[in-house]
Amino acid sequence: MTRTARSTIATLAALFTIGFVVTQASAQEKHKFSFVTPPGVSAYTQQYEIEVGDVPGHKVRIYEIRTKYTGEAPSYAGIKVTDSWGRATSDYVDGTGRASGYGIIVLENGD
Repeated sequence: MTRTARSTIATLAALFTIGFVVTQASAQEKHKFSFVTPPGVSAYTQQYEIEVGDVPGHKVRIYEIRTKYTGEAPSYAGIKVTDSWGRATSDYVDGTGRASGYGIIVLENGD
């Protein structure tokens, strides 16, 4: 293969890669979202708490919380949320600590 052919192939590969990355980046849409869940629409469906035992009040917990929206509900692109599920863990001492988990949102169109 000649030097010119290698250079052309390298240039085409670079352009393809750049084009792919730019297309993927521009396909993502960002939206700001803020909503305060009204009182009484969320409930813990499961939770388990274990005392760690190293210092007083240190606990770890795993839990599931469901929010069922009946009236006022958040929406994404004009489609209202009907339900949301949160499944998470927490590690805290006397109510202060970290939590990490996952959320699932169900929209009124079934998505």
